[in-house]
Amino acid sequence: SVNGDTTAFSSATDTASLTVNALNDAPVFDSTEVTSVDEDSPYSYSIVASDIDTGDTLTITAQTTLPSWLSLTTTGGGTETLSGTPTNSEVGIIL
Repeated sequence: SVNGDTTAFSSATDTASLTVNALNDAPVFDSTEVTSVDEDSPYSYSIVASDIDTGDTLTITAQTTLPSWLSLTTTGGGTETLSGTPTNSEVGIIL
């Protein structure tokens, strides 16, 4: 509020309001990816993501076809598990 002039009989009050609108914030990954595995050894990466926006639903999907030895399993709540066991024929960069 603001008071008016400085004389004994002058006073004015006003009120202002401010509305803050929500913006859609992008989700973030909370886990660190596992980027290598030895052939014939089990691979597992628990993908964990979160979204600061209340009520948003997180869905994690592969944007490319996964190799036959690798699967993405939904565990819900912004968590998925990427797992499998590569063989010698899968040696090299796959994704």
